[in-house]
Amino acid sequence: MPRNQLLLVVAALCLTIGLFYFGSRKTPTNASQQANGEGGETAGMPPMAAAMANKPFSPDSMLKVADQLNFEGIIEHVTKRLTPGQRDTLKRLNTQNQPNSATGWQNIANQWQNWMYPEISAYYLLRAAKTDTTKTNNWLAAGKALHDAMGITTDSLVFNFYLANAVNAYQKVLATNPADTAAKTGLALCYIEGFSEQSQQVMSGVFMLRDIVKQDSTNIKAQLALARMAMVSGQFDKAAARLQTITTMAPNNPQGWYLTADAQIALGNKQKAVEALENCKKLIKNPTFVAEIDKQIQSILKP
Repeated sequence: MPRNQLLLVVAALCLTIGLFYFGSRKTPTNASQQANGEGGETAGMPPMAAAMANKPFSPDSMLKVADQLNFEGIIEHVTKRLTPGQRDTLKRLNTQNQPNSATGWQNIANQWQNWMYPEISAYYLLRAAKTDTTKTNNWLAAGKALHDAMGITTDSLVFNFYLANAVNAYQKVLATNPADTAAKTGLALCYIEGFSEQSQQVMSGVFMLRDIVKQDSTNIKAQLALARMAMVSGQFDKAAARLQTITTMAPNNPQGWYLTADAQIALGNKQKAVEALENCKKLIKNPTFVAEIDKQIQSILKP
């Protein structure tokens, strides 16, 4: 797959989560720079491609790169934006979590999630998994949260941290349970989204997704990813067919309808595109994104 198409895949895969669920609420883009210093000669390169420039792919080397990030510094920076009451709540939860326990970290993670900081919550779910390494569910929860956080941050250093630790978390799950479909799907998406400059890793992710849907055609997450891949490679008819299956199986999934609209526009089916966008609009709660959908509908219907 050409480099520009791979970059489009990454953009499509990462953007949807942020738009549908979190809008413009995210960790400040300069948070890692304030906590860790400015970037170097690899600035402007895709996230993990920059971190791993001229280095062979290796999960261990990925983690070494990610561990250079001072995430506690980022949390300190974000905490300053909280209300006094919220800071008191964090202080109480941290005091209760002495000595450190997986449950304590999970409680802190849940609090950050309630405040709409899922990218911070993911960090504490990772700490919970590292505290009690025997529970596969802890690693799976951490992997999912870290992977979701990849789609929220616009900071390449933070993205690297999420990616490396998500890959590691999913691999921990698969080491114990090789048949875990959720972990397989998450790992495949990490390869596709995080390594746009390394076609071997991207294709590994694609093959993993294909195997997953062969075994379980109802896996919506894998089906959506394959539909996006078909779209960015110009196979809009195949994408539309796959998306029709998705919207039939999961009519309450807004991503399926939104991507259906894109595919139908590319195929010249304006009315079907509008119908898909209307269905999508009914399912989302982000007013900013609803307004954008209305603009798209008006643009499509314009003579």
